[in-house]
Amino acid sequence: PYQGKHAFTDKDIACWVESYQNLRRAAEARDVTFMGFISPNKATIYSDKVPRSYGTISDNRLIERLYAHPDMQDGSFIDVRERLISSRSVVPTYYKTDTHWTAWGAYQAYRELMLALMQKKRRIHIFGRSKIECKNGGGAFG
Repeated sequence: PYQGKHAFTDKDIACWVESYQNLRRAAEARDVTFMGFISPNKATIYSDKVPRSYGTISDNRLIERLYAHPDMQDGSFIDVRERLISSRSVVPTYYKTDTHWTAWGAYQAYRELMLALMQKKRRIHIFGRSKIECKNGGGAFG
């Protein structure tokens, strides 16, 4: 779906939106704040590094269509792409040799989610990077 050749139908998108909203409503019925995001793929964050032969990123991908959907504009569906893009200039947000987040990338997504949650629940503490210990060595099998 990088180029949008196997695009999601309107029915597919409606199903995703309905499922998300059902989860949100069920959580909120139990007085639980529900928020979520889609983990963007590496090609989205490092689009300038994707070989030209792959073509350009399509606006018809699932992530683009969900973030643009009117029923997903309630503030519970967080877009972490800009934070991951801007943070990659400090430390890589994805591993060079595979498609997984680095600890830095995961922390940036966590931070974006916590900042959004703070707007709904005032008593949220965001752990600083020094408080988070990473046990793996990196990559898919690290």
